[in-house]
Amino acid sequence: GGGGGGGGGGGGQALALGSQHLLHSVCGSMAGLIRYSRSRVGAAAVRTGLLQVRGMASAADLLGAGTLKAGDVLLQNDGGSAAAEAVVEAAAAKGVKTVCIVEPTADFAELSAKLKGLGALATVTSDYASTWRLERLLSDLPKPVLGINAAGGTNASDMVKLLGSGGTLVTYGGKLPANVAYPGSDRKPMKWSDYLKEHGVSAKTL
Repeated sequence: GGGGGGGGGGGGQALALGSQHLLHSVCGSMAGLIRYSRSRVGAAAVRTGLLQVRGMASAADLLGAGTLKAGDVLLQNDGGSAAAEAVVEAAAAKGVKTVCIVEPTADFAELSAKLKGLGALATVTSDYASTWRLERLLSDLPKPVLGINAAGGTNASDMVKLLGSGGTLVTYGGKLPANVAYPGSDRKPMKWSDYLKEHGVSAKTL
């Protein structure tokens, strides 16, 4: 089912390109972004999954510490979360292009339009991201240097394949499991350490 959704409909529901307009600074400072993030989601965890309010502050710290420069590209899964929205805005304020990966849902068009308005370059479904089509979409851009992982599973392994050599995968609020999730992993397990080494990607946990 997923393969069909990422196929012929690739130009429609599977993909929404954001404009290249970059937002001005959202908060003006790290403390401002942290206050802004907490005001939007409250003290509770951000949706379900790995990202929590503390993780959002860590994302802001990463984006604001000079790791990324204007013109760089970052990928993030769980792109529909409030934490992801804060990352999009912080990245756009630095001139960094964000590609968000979200689960295919009925409100995809609305969500992609919202992320575009916040400064995302593109929003794609996880089905789309698991095919060659996302690699083609990114072919005219610099190789992504950062992957922000909150969803885990094949979402994380797909992002690693798209990161350039020397890129970094940051996992929030949890740790990568011992083995990579990919089709056929039950027959031929692969350790995350070996997978990262194969692609020249480093991993961090925040």
